[in-house]
Amino acid sequence: MALFTNPPIARRQAQLRLGDKILIYLGKINRTIEVSAKAAFAESDFTEEDVLNASLGYYYDLEKVEETELNGEKVLKLNLKSRSKKNAYYRIESFINEKTLLPVKRNYYSFSNQKIRELQVDVIKKEGGKIQYVHLTMYNSLRKGTYTGVTMQDFEFPKNLDDRMFTKRYMEIATQ
Repeated sequence: MALFTNPPIARRQAQLRLGDKILIYLGKINRTIEVSAKAAFAESDFTEEDVLNASLGYYYDLEKVEETELNGEKVLKLNLKSRSKKNAYYRIESFINEKTLLPVKRNYYSFSNQKIRELQVDVIKKEGGKIQYVHLTMYNSLRKGTYTGVTMQDFEFPKNLDDRMFTKRYMEIATQ
């Protein structure tokens, strides 16, 4: 679930993925709508799936793992194929640093097998074994020269989250 607090125009909005459904709650008009995984997230170069996908393994099958190099570093290249046409991508190439097992880069392909996006993991900082800071850049291959940068920090790691928190009703209440 994603709850928006800023910018002010996005306040009282929330987004939630429930299986194959992606829901957006618009608090200002008290309405929940369902959107496609392929839809742009908050008018950026990310899709809803990019932001709300908790586990690639749930939506994609691992077809092949290769050892290769990327920018002089040894990486594992995971080739993933979509389980459903409802997903935003037909296939994903995910590059994982062999030493840290952290993501480095992803290439995203359409159902016509055209590269449409590239995600670059610019910085990941860990403290005490937990990720504390991440900066990502998503490049749009269809609109040359466009990209969206995202910085996430100050992560909280609650121990016990009740499943009831991840429901349409809770999403609507949490934005009040």
